[in-house]
Amino acid sequence: LTQYLLIRYFLSKNLKIVLLVPRVMLVEQMYSDFISYGWVDKDDYTVKIGGDNTVKNFTAPLTISTWQSIQGSPELFTNIDALIIDEAHVAAVVTEEIGKQAVNSYYRLGLSATPFRTDNQEIRIEGALGRKIIQVSASDLIERGYLVQPKIFLCKVNDFFEAKTYAEIYNLNIVNNWERNYRIKQFSEGFMLNNRPTLI
Repeated sequence: LTQYLLIRYFLSKNLKIVLLVPRVMLVEQMYSDFISYGWVDKDDYTVKIGGDNTVKNFTAPLTISTWQSIQGSPELFTNIDALIIDEAHVAAVVTEEIGKQAVNSYYRLGLSATPFRTDNQEIRIEGALGRKIIQVSASDLIERGYLVQPKIFLCKVNDFFEAKTYAEIYNLNIVNNWERNYRIKQFSEGFMLNNRPTLI
């Protein structure tokens, strides 16, 4: 919703906008979200780049693209007024490189629900996009009535597998842990049968 509101504001000022997302699926999701927000004439303003969308120019007022689809094409950024990078925390190097290319972009915004990195790379993101403007925690959103107070239940899982690397531990104990995943399935089905919204 934040991206949508920013885009509608920038379009009202006749600015040319590029919205960058990390995955092709998010290009389509953003587009679908705009429909659900009631933007009926979005096709008159928008071009998509990434996946099956092979057009590679920023001629429309709004371009939604993956980072990967436009890397190595600095000429595409010369005439944009507003750059919005979704999930800006994911790739500090990519964000930094795109920030260098978008030298004429007066507005540069990075959005993230995970603003902290463990490798101290925030400085690269801030160098490309500027300092953090606002940080809203889940607690803030709960207090303001935007999120529901969570209820947390701990469930003992007997199967635990030792491994040497994080990737192996994650694979054995999360991705391929049958007992854990079966319990999640059971809880989810129970919640759904009781008409409780469920997010996994």
